[in-house]
Amino acid sequence: MEAAFSPTKSGNFESFNSDFFVEHTKILSGTGMRTEHYHDFYELYFYIGDGMKYFIDNKSFYVRKYDLILIDKFTYHRTSYNEKGYKERILFYLNESVFDMICNSGNDTLKKQLIGLFDKKKISFNEEFSKYFFSRIMNNILPNYYDKTNPAIGQLQAKLNILELLLEILKMDKNNQLIEDDSVLTSQEK
Repeated sequence: MEAAFSPTKSGNFESFNSDFFVEHTKILSGTGMRTEHYHDFYELYFYIGDGMKYFIDNKSFYVRKYDLILIDKFTYHRTSYNEKGYKERILFYLNESVFDMICNSGNDTLKKQLIGLFDKKKISFNEEFSKYFFSRIMNNILPNYYDKTNPAIGQLQAKLNILELLLEILKMDKNNQLIEDDSVLTSQEK
């Protein structure tokens, strides 16, 4: 599928000139990123493959199928995949303006709560919600995002779909239904 933007890179820093980007990738070879990087946008990394590690700010997270990684803006991170095994992921890049869509009458409380989810770094879901989340991505977000018949409407629907899923995750967080942070300190942090 075609990418809607090309990120610009300067050293370990990435930036892009869109407010929203989605990419579904089956990783055929390689073991991940060699160096850490950071960017000026929020990243959701939904993993569909066999186990892997994700490094975020000197912490190592073991990531399983259907885990969600949340990367805050300007946070160093990188992936590390097992050489063997299935590797597939769906990335979402969101700029601040996507979260602004849910602000009403200057009240940004809900926006702050959604952005606060990125402090969690890694979230696991129960099996039922994992399958629901995956289904919403595959049956709603990806088709809407890549809709060539009316891309403006499709992109807007995809943004609203991801905001809706984040609101559901926020609701689960408020009800203590999330499984989070089974990180391991790296040698740099010990």
